[in-house]
Amino acid sequence: KAYPDAKFISIDGAPGTGHDESWMTNGESLFYAEDEAGYLAGVLAASITKTNTIGVVGGLLVVPPVERFVEGYINGAKATKSDITVKFTYTSSFVEPEQGKAAAQQMIDADADVIFAAGGLTGNGALLAACDAGKLAIGVDTDQFLTLPEAGPCLVSSATKDIVASLQGSLLRIAVGKFTAGFTTNNAANLGIALAPFHANADEVSVETVKLLADTFVGLAEGSIKT
Repeated sequence: KAYPDAKFISIDGAPGTGHDESWMTNGESLFYAEDEAGYLAGVLAASITKTNTIGVVGGLLVVPPVERFVEGYINGAKATKSDITVKFTYTSSFVEPEQGKAAAQQMIDADADVIFAAGGLTGNGALLAACDAGKLAIGVDTDQFLTLPEAGPCLVSSATKDIVASLQGSLLRIAVGKFTAGFTTNNAANLGIALAPFHANADEVSVETVKLLADTFVGLAEGSIKT
C-alpha cells in the first residue's frame, strides 16, 4: 500500500489482512500445483517399488503446499496400484533433519522401499535415511540431485516447482507492460511443475513407467486426471 507505483512478486505467499485490496493492483502471488507434482511422484514411486510399500515424510500439516504434496503423492500411488501401502507422516519442523530421518526409518522398518520427502531440511533427513538403508528416494521443490548431492546415489527424481521459469515469466510480463496482479498458479498445463531427471537411477525406471508418467502429465495438464 505504501508504494502503489511499485510491483511486488511473492513466491508461495499471499497478502495479509488489510493488504488484499492493494495486492490486486500491484502485487502478484506465484503459486504452484504441488498436488500435481506430488501425484507424479506417487505414480513414479508406485511403479518402481518392489515391496508394494512406499512412504512420504511431510513438513508441517498446517502449511497447505505440504499437504498438497503428500495427498497428491498418496493418490497418485493408489491410482497406479490400488493395493499399494502408503505410509505417511507430518513432522513438526522444517529444520530438524533427525526428525525426518527417524520418521523415514520407521517407514523403512515397515518395508517401505521408496521414500518421498516434502519438508525442507527435515525432509532432507528422510532422504538421507533412505540412502543409508539402501532404499530409493524422491526429492522436492528443486532437483535435489543437484542441491543435496549426498542423496544423489539413491534419488530417482524430485517433484519440482519451476520457480525460476515462473519468476522469469512474471518479470517479462512486467517488462512488456502486462503485469498480472493477484494470483497465478503454475501447474502441468503451463509447465510450472514437473519431475526432475532420473540421473544416476535411470535404470530403476522402465520404458513403460516413462510412458505412464508422460501420459499422466498430459492428463493432469488437460484436466482428465484429478489429484
